[in-house]
Amino acid sequence: MQLHELINHIGNKYNVSNEYKSGMEILLRDLDDKNMTTAVGIFVKAALSGESAAQYVLSRLLSQGAGAEKYQDKVLEYLKKAADGGILEAQYDYAIAHIFGGHNI
Repeated sequence: MQLHELINHIGNKYNVSNEYKSGMEILLRDLDDKNMTTAVGIFVKAALSGESAAQYVLSRLLSQGAGAEKYQDKVLEYLKKAADGGILEAQYDYAIAHIFGGHNI
């Protein structure tokens, strides 16, 4: 599943905040560097507030190199929070990450 499809899928499947929807709209519009940076900031804010769907999408964005350098070491942390929060896709990805040592997220 492509990143934009995943973001849209998660947004439609789970009850998400307006912040998530705002980040989703930015990313679906255009995945250039400026929009990616803006969207990552929005997802960070939503993730820090405890939104599991945002934590999952943020982990996926960060695993692909998006966002500030200071968040790159948080990929597995956000993925685990999303998995603990009931995001099925995050649970799967977190299990795969453990099987392969965190390299196949």
